[in-house]
Amino acid sequence: MPIDWCRAAWLTAEGAPPREIMAAVGCSRSQLRRRQAACRLFRALVEQYGAEIVRNGGEARMPPGPRSLEETVRAKLEEEMEAGNTRVALWLAERLRLFVPAAGEGTVDALERLLATMNDQEREAFSRPE
Repeated sequence: MPIDWCRAAWLTAEGAPPREIMAAVGCSRSQLRRRQAACRLFRALVEQYGAEIVRNGGEARMPPGPRSLEETVRAKLEEEMEAGNTRVALWLAERLRLFVPAAGEGTVDALERLLATMNDQEREAFSRPE
């Protein structure tokens, strides 16, 4: 798992002890020290977070980090399903291996089975080139 240096910067700005930071983000003491000493970006982030904490009277929360790829893809899949875009939804579901054709069932059979479960509007959206 990659080290969350943004979280490490936040904890540093809050004044957390190195042991706590290391445990929270999964880095070694030497990695943390190198980052604090040699990385201008890390130091700037600590400064920015520190200013945010001071500005909010110590009540500030760490801003949310970027979503994981899995969360992003699942959110997009849900968005496409809600919008009725079954073509994209089925493509994503197949790529994520969220469904697998039944044993002995070929791709054509699986597609025909899926099309049979769709209503006319879903079939039209699925067949439309986009």
